[in-house]
Amino acid sequence: MKYRKITQEDVYKLLVGISVSVMNTFDCINIVNIASLLKTSRYQVKKYIDELKNQGMVELVCVDISSEDEPYPPYLGYVLTKKGRDTHFYREAEQKETELIKEIFG
Repeated sequence: MKYRKITQEDVYKLLVGISVSVMNTFDCINIVNIASLLKTSRYQVKKYIDELKNQGMVELVCVDISSEDEPYPPYLGYVLTKKGRDTHFYREAEQKETELIKEIFG
């Protein structure tokens, strides 16, 4: 399998998209899923996640997605920190998502 070459910016943009999307119940994603969405290796994703983590842009969290009816194991993944959300790109993406919601739902 040939992996696509990615950049740290690709990983960051994916995390922003997940964070601002109204369709997500939580904005947490693991390395395996990021690699799958970007069609690349887990190694590349891990390298860039580590860089983003060292810059204070992302953090590893554990999310309980269980409900009263259906127990699930905790989900371990990465989310943007306050610093990761305090960027021009994030604010633009958030504004586009808000405009889309207003356009669709009024």
